[in-house]
Amino acid sequence: WEDPNLLSVIIMRHPMDRLLARDPAVDRVFGVISNRTEEQWWEFAKSPRFTNNYALTVLACGKCCNGRFTKQKYLDNAKALLSRFTVVLDMACLNDGLRALASELGLDVSLVEQNIEEMNKREERAASRPALERIGIKEVHDYLVQRNRLDIELYEWSKKYSLVRCSSLRP
Repeated sequence: WEDPNLLSVIIMRHPMDRLLARDPAVDRVFGVISNRTEEQWWEFAKSPRFTNNYALTVLACGKCCNGRFTKQKYLDNAKALLSRFTVVLDMACLNDGLRALASELGLDVSLVEQNIEEMNKREERAASRPALERIGIKEVHDYLVQRNRLDIELYEWSKKYSLVRCSSLRP
C-alpha cells in the first residue's frame, strides 16, 4: 500500500443509494423497486446477502457483519484500511472526482470530459429520490438504516478524505 508507485483508488457510495441501485439479481428475487410489495420489501431488508453493511464487509475483509449487531472493531478496521488508499472518490459527485483525479495525475481532462459525456448519453439517469421516498414504507427504511448504520458511518467518515468534497460543490 505504501509503495510510491502504487495508485489505489476507492469509490465510496452512500449505503442506502447502493441498496436501492438497480440490480437484476435483487430484482429477480424481490421484484423491481417500483413494484415491490411490503412483504417483498421486508424480505429484502432482512436479506443477509443484499443488505448487510456491504462496504464494511469488503473493507473489513470478510464475514464481519451482523446487521445492527455488527461490532465497532470492524468499522475501525475498515477505516484503517480506507485511510491507506491514495485516492477516495465519492459516488455522489463522481464526475467531479474523476476530473480532479485526471488533473492530479496530469492526464488530459478533456478526454475524461468526453468519456463522461458519452456515458451520460448511453445511460438514462433518473434523478435520485430520497431513500424513504423510494421505499415508501418508513419502518422498512428505518430498519435498513439501523441495519447498515456502521456502513453509513463509514461512508460519512470517508467523505472527509474524498478528493472532491461534494458538499462544497452544492450551493
